[in-house]
Order: sequence, then C-alpha cells, then structure tokens
Amino acid sequence: GREGQANCAMGLASVFFDVLNHIAIDAHLGRTTGSERDYAAAHLEFANTGDLVVYDRGYNAFWLYALHLAMGVPFCMRAKVNRGKAFKKFADSGKRETIVTLTPNKHSIERCQQKGLSSEPIRLRLVRVDLPEGVEVLITNLFDQEHYPATAFKNLYHLRWKIEENYKRLK
Repeated sequence: GREGQANCAMGLASVFFDVLNHIAIDAHLGRTTGSERDYAAAHLEFANTGDLVVYDRGYNAFWLYALHLAMGVPFCMRAKVNRGKAFKKFADSGKRETIVTLTPNKHSIERCQQKGLSSEPIRLRLVRVDLPEGVEVLITNLFDQEHYPATAFKNLYHLRWKIEENYKRLK
C-alpha cells in the first residue's frame, strides 16, 4: 500500500466489460502507479465493429478522444465539468446538446505526440443529462442525432453501472 495505508497488497484493476452480455472482454491488473487511461487504451485492441465504449468521468483526455477517432471506435464518456471550460459552459447553458471543437493544450499535444496521435482540434458532441443530484455532461463521437438522440444517452450511460457491479464482484 501507499504511505499511511494498512499493510496490504494493492493494485489497479481495469476491465473491458460487455454490459449487455455481462462478460469481461479483457482485464489488466497492475501497480497502483499505473494509468487507468493507458489501460483503457490497451483494451481498445479488443473492441469490435459496432461496439460503443462507455467511460466514467476519470477518463476524459484529449489523447484518448484522438485515439478513439483514429481507431474508429465510438465512445460515450462522462465529463469532469470542472476540468474544461467547454464542458462547464455547456452545463451552464441549459442546452440539451451541442457540437464543440476542442483544441489541445501544450500537455495534450505532447501526450498525442508520445502516442503517435494527431493533435489537430477535435469535434465532439456534448449531451446534457439532468439528474436529481445535478447536471452531467456526456462527451461522444456519435454525431447522428437521428440514430443517437440526446434523450437516449441517460439510459445508455446508466448501463455503465453494470461495470461498477462487476468490480464489486471482483473485489
């Protein structure tokens, strides 16, 4: 464990989980100093055509968006509203959805270069989900509003809860 924690073995687990069929597609167990985002990127090797990868809020990063676009893998990711002006502005706007263009900062450009990814500005769709506890902002590269209406994203994102239940079972 880390300093101040009890003597116990600790690790970082990451599972690429199929929420519709309730099965793990890929899993990784590593040191607590590892990166959840890097593990998630490695899981994408196992994504199939037609898969939609759903992430919680700790994963939003410009390089991960760029990776999904480069691989042609659709995603839906919860934004950390306080970690991006575009997300905060959208949350405060009251709009149901919008298209934004994100420009990488210096650190994001460096990360993209390290990973061999484009650091060109990225267009993404933001979708508002109103919950009793407040507003959630979802980020996606699914632009077709007919096939993927904003109203479908609340139920779609709720499916992610099965991932959390899988982690409980693993523990």
